Amino acid sequence: MTTTNGNSNNKALSNMTKASPSRKILVLHGNRQTGQLLLGRMDKLRKKLQRINVQLVAPDAPFLHANDDHLRQWWSRTDNGDCQGLQESMDYLRAMWQSDSSFQGILGFSQGARMAHLVALKAAKKETAFDGLMYIIMVAGYDAPLPKELESCTDKLSVPSLHVWGQADKLITPEQSRAVMSAYQNPKQHVHEGGHHVPMRAVSVAAYLDFIKDSTTSNGDCKHTDNISTTNVSSTPVHPDEETAMAQQDEVEALSAIFPDEFKLLSKKLNDEVYQHPIRYRILLPESDEGMWPPHPISLLVEYPVDYPSLSLPIVSLQHENNVMEFSSGHVHQCLNAIQEAAKAEQGMPCVMSCIYAAREFFEDAIDLVDDIENKEVDMNDETFEMAKIKAVSQERIHECNMQGLEIARKLLEGNAFDPGKGGSWKYTIGLVGKPSAGKSTFFNAATGFARQRNDTENALGGATMAPHPFTTIDPNVGYCLVPAPEGSCPEEDHSGNYDIGCTHGRDSRGRRLLPVVAKDVAGLVPGAYQGRGRGNKFLNDLTDADVLIHVVDASGIADTEGNVVGYDGEGEANSGSHPLNDLSWIRNELVEWVYANLLFKWENIKRRGRSKLFDMFSGYGQSQAVVSAVLLAVEKFMDTEESRDRALDHLEEWDQGDVHRLVSAFLGVRFPMALALNKSDVPSATANVRDVQEALPIHGAHIGVPLSARSEMEFVKRHLQSASESKEGSSPPVGVWQCLQSALMLRSPVLAFPVCDMSTFSSLPGLIDYATLDASLPSAGMISCLRAAGGSAPSLFNDDIQIYDASLAKDSSVMLRDSLIMKPGSTIEDVFLTLKRMGALAGEFVRAEGVGRIGEKPKLVPKHELLTQNNRILKIMTNKRTQWQSK
Repeated sequence: MTTTNGNSNNKALSNMTKASPSRKILVLHGNRQTGQLLLGRMDKLRKKLQRINVQLVAPDAPFLHANDDHLRQWWSRTDNGDCQGLQESMDYLRAMWQSDSSFQGILGFSQGARMAHLVALKAAKKETAFDGLMYIIMVAGYDAPLPKELESCTDKLSVPSLHVWGQADKLITPEQSRAVMSAYQNPKQHVHEGGHHVPMRAVSVAAYLDFIKDSTTSNGDCKHTDNISTTNVSSTPVHPDEETAMAQQDEVEALSAIFPDEFKLLSKKLNDEVYQHPIRYRILLPESDEGMWPPHPISLLVEYPVDYPSLSLPIVSLQHENNVMEFSSGHVHQCLNAIQEAAKAEQGMPCVMSCIYAAREFFEDAIDLVDDIENKEVDMNDETFEMAKIKAVSQERIHECNMQGLEIARKLLEGNAFDPGKGGSWKYTIGLVGKPSAGKSTFFNAATGFARQRNDTENALGGATMAPHPFTTIDPNVGYCLVPAPEGSCPEEDHSGNYDIGCTHGRDSRGRRLLPVVAKDVAGLVPGAYQGRGRGNKFLNDLTDADVLIHVVDASGIADTEGNVVGYDGEGEANSGSHPLNDLSWIRNELVEWVYANLLFKWENIKRRGRSKLFDMFSGYGQSQAVVSAVLLAVEKFMDTEESRDRALDHLEEWDQGDVHRLVSAFLGVRFPMALALNKSDVPSATANVRDVQEALPIHGAHIGVPLSARSEMEFVKRHLQSASESKEGSSPPVGVWQCLQSALMLRSPVLAFPVCDMSTFSSLPGLIDYATLDASLPSAGMISCLRAAGGSAPSLFNDDIQIYDASLAKDSSVMLRDSLIMKPGSTIEDVFLTLKRMGALAGEFVRAEGVGRIGEKPKLVPKHELLTQNNRILKIMTNKRTQWQSK
């Protein structure tokens, strides 16, 4: 997130978005490498820059390496130490630079970093060869004797420079990289923990983007005024994709409804449904009677980068008219840091509401006490800390309250006892949790067809890393999987006529329509993760965008709680491993204690501000306000009925540890309904364990358990991915994985819409052809081979002859009901219209809609504010901008 003190990378993205769309960075590879090899390992940075039309250009060096005729080098060392070929390489780069005025910076790695340094020396001599060089980035750079023509360059270079090196680099040591920094004025450095490579973890990508922003802007420290609203926007702005635009619009509309008097839109709204991008607005911070507020009002200025919220944080600054005596620069900096931390905690989700809360808390909690709050660590084992915050109780009381919370959640879920909240299209996400080595990554690979992860360009197959030891997964693995539609959600299920029913993503072995759902595999949990053990809270935070969870359980019982395999005795009995029921208990406890610890840290503030603050705290876990409200009221009703404590939410000072655990348990039970993947069920010791778990359900927040062998199903998928054009027999198709995914999806079922252009033929909208042939969620040829081998069928527009998706197959096709949209409960017909409009399938304004629930029914008019249900799920929507198909 960018703030007015300029400490983040996203303002760089914003500034570059508004500038020329043809900026380029020259990337110089290392010795015994090629440009494409290096670019392949910089994919995360490349994608970040590509979104705002900044291109990485990585030419191959002119000379083949002496020991490898496939790899390149910029020069070679002669026996007397000369750099043979250096001048030719310099001429080669000079010609490239001069032929394209859009080059601004150079990023070099190893020998390429040395080459970048020599280019900087050339530019410093005021030669026009590299005119316009604004910065260089040297990764694993080093110092060495200069060529004779550059030996006279003794002054320090003024070009901005970033020097990057790895602490474990044995080829170019940190001392060598540090030495070249002395040739530059005010050099910046970034040190990573790895070896000889270009680091691409999030913190390193942020360092590159921060540096590029600082080097290409001259704004310096901005004043805290409305500088966003007066920024000149490029005549060719970059627009977000359909899903991102919808997420941005939803947040803006929610904020304007919550703060009707404080909210002011600064960018234009083209009509009732379409916003001009980038979206910019101002929100006046509502003051309270608590804390230390400056005398004059303070507003947040917010601007959305093109890839917010999925990849970037919002650009936030402060606007106020206080002088430095009333609101010092130090306090401004602290306030912005608090806002930034709040946004980072919810990265990947809309987070402006949390930014507003963070700013208000900053003033309400007394400014003078905030100085080092970001560096404070709370020891959750410190009993004196807990006692000072809240009344301590026995473990028996805490356990009892946890069980009560689960029962409250079960009743809420079974009775649908809450308003589903705002509708709209749904990027449904299933989170995978479990202890290390339970088989989460194996399950992920079977489900997603080895979705490629973390810039992996060297593994031919891709996929999440798998190994029989703890913490194989560090960063989350994310990919699309295919999930059978919930039972009863598709109109073809209750119709037996002779119709050719299509499907964009194919069908499984039982003929069920497959839906694209995001699977997210986070690192394995160990007992005490909420206290920082194992990979700590970061991986609990990775779950906040999941809609439901699948707990991958090691049903064999042959590993302990930390994933260390202890084996079994050969007669079906595990040797001192962890029973699956025990794993369910402590992993559920990790989730509870994670949220409990967050509440406990702010308990004094929560007590002082009451139920509104408690509501705010739970709203930060990616759940709708309606659901949070329903949980709080259900817990309050329980405390009134069972403990005779009237209006308990208004008397938080009377609460004890058990009360808070009850509330957290109830919230998590609703927020994260859970299915169990009873993995390794083919191991002899699993039989009794699977029976124990299934007899105990529902338990610890889990509602259903599916026995499966993720590894055998993954091997089936792997064979067909590697031989997509062949038909191979598989011993264990991914039926168990599919069933488990569907079971999880049904815990929080979406509503499906089936848009058509003709209510008699149910033919597809022409505007959805790109979705059915180009969308990233479509299965690959290898995955389609797997589907067929498992008894399923291919997507409607997949051409078997050429093994690609073919839009021409849609012509003269009798296929009906091909497309389906995954919508949130509470969606209206208008929400379906807006989704289709953002996808480019419709244009203009809504005029009317016809809908039916089943094949063969007579169409009826449906108003746009009517809820989408199974009775009107097949829809023809007409607009005032008519196309050829609408004229029929």
